[in-house]
Amino acid sequence: MLSKKILIVFLFLFFQNIGKSQSILQQYTSSHFKEIHSKFSPYEDSIHYYFQQSSQPLLPNDRTEVLNNYNRQLSIYRTDLLAFVNQNSSDSIVPQWLIYSYFNIDKSEEWNEKYLQILNTNAPHNSSFQYFKEELESLENVQVGKPAPDFTLPDQNDKFISLHDYLGKYVLINFWASWCAPCRAEHPELKKLAAEFAQKGFLVLEISMDDYKNQWRNAMKQDQISWTNLWNDQSWNNAAARKYAIHQIPQNILVDPQGKIVAKNIGMKQLSNFLASK
Repeated sequence: MLSKKILIVFLFLFFQNIGKSQSILQQYTSSHFKEIHSKFSPYEDSIHYYFQQSSQPLLPNDRTEVLNNYNRQLSIYRTDLLAFVNQNSSDSIVPQWLIYSYFNIDKSEEWNEKYLQILNTNAPHNSSFQYFKEELESLENVQVGKPAPDFTLPDQNDKFISLHDYLGKYVLINFWASWCAPCRAEHPELKKLAAEFAQKGFLVLEISMDDYKNQWRNAMKQDQISWTNLWNDQSWNNAAARKYAIHQIPQNILVDPQGKIVAKNIGMKQLSNFLASK
């Protein structure tokens, strides 16, 4: 589930991308958004409650009851949300709620496609709808087993680099930033793995979410990074971040020599074991 901090960052990217000028907090706490949230929060609370209960040690009959309650509440939420979208499809706040719902309540591809179809019919030129559509398309396109979406960005030498340049290699696409402590904490282990498995065709391709070029370059220097690192001034809206639906870091995508996604957010030990088996 999204924390409030992550949601605020997400909404900032959302409004930044569609050209809104209001502040993050103003949008997150806007009366209209809060109105919709209050309408659906009882569903959200109930769904979260049964989801958390289902992960606890339970007797078989109790688990069945919890799961039935979870599925019942989710079904009611989906039906009511579908009706709400149908009745309010021209409202620009609706796609924003659907994005929140996708990340925080219900990731069902089937139901999100239903919402999309309604918006596509009734409000195809709504800029919020277009962003929601692109977001779901990106999420669908970066599933394990699918071809990794190509992208092109400048590296630390101002040379334009594309993912397809590395066909035939195992590539770990690693999204990071200078201010992200967990990201930088992974660099020592990544350097060991890059050296250990270089002969197996493994390499790291990093993409920075930094806002400022000097911060990105200083972090690379401090961490003694030698592999290819990509950055442009679009930050979270750069081509790779949009295509891979990146809204929080660290995140990584492992691509095989044929250009297919074989793992997402793989841990360093798992990565080592995977490469050792090849």
